[in-house]
Amino acid sequence: MERGAFLRTGLQRASTAKRPNLARPIWSPGSGYNGAMAEPTSNAAPDPIAVPSPPAAQRTPRVEIEYCVGCRWMMRAAWTAQELLTTFESELAEVALVPGKTAGIFQVRLDGEMIFDRKAAGGFPELRALKQIIRDRIAPARDLGHSDLPADQDAEDES
Repeated sequence: MERGAFLRTGLQRASTAKRPNLARPIWSPGSGYNGAMAEPTSNAAPDPIAVPSPPAAQRTPRVEIEYCVGCRWMMRAAWTAQELLTTFESELAEVALVPGKTAGIFQVRLDGEMIFDRKAAGGFPELRALKQIIRDRIAPARDLGHSDLPADQDAEDES
């Protein structure tokens, strides 16, 4: 590239670019600014779509999934949360992922009550069983479709 071709394209090199005049102060003593942030003012009407959410204590049913950070089980917890939110989108108010401090922890609680513990069960929850437990407590009349069928009946249907 010949010298100056870069400048002919309309771009300037950093050394020749126009810089702001830093010698001129942005604030001057007579400007009336006292250093405090002004409160935003608006004459607009409140947003009709915005609905205030109730405090966390009133949002029920709430599922908490506590997982072991050291074991890197966050993705498993997130997948479980996604499945529960997809299945119970109108029944659940909240699903929270809680990073656990205890090694090997993977617990699921519904409104503070333990409904699954990995250590006690000897493994991770089968999603079908977890959905059925939650359904039985928050929406007993709800049909879970294929998740309602017993595991042995599903195996027969597949063959």
